[in-house]
Amino acid sequence: MRENDAKAFVRVWKVMEMCYKILGEGKLVTQRELFYKLLSDSPKYFSCQRHVNQTIQDVVSLLRCTRQSLGIMASSRGALIGRLVLHVCVC
Repeated sequence: MRENDAKAFVRVWKVMEMCYKILGEGKLVTQRELFYKLLSDSPKYFSCQRHVNQTIQDVVSLLRCTRQSLGIMASSRGALIGRLVLHVCVC
């Protein structure tokens, strides 16, 4: 087995493990949030967002399910969560 194939195999298992934890907690995460969780947990295997995105697609194909059923949602760029206060200065 080539090194890249072995890493791809481990990535699939790591994503499935993280999805299992997320679903067990009854939570949802964005793809970006999942990337940071995996980067923290397994930096050797997830050095960029592209690795996570491709692995999510692999898991979805393997399990024949949706991202949402894995507890993963996409978010648009620049999405904000929480309280936002804007102050306008009329000078």
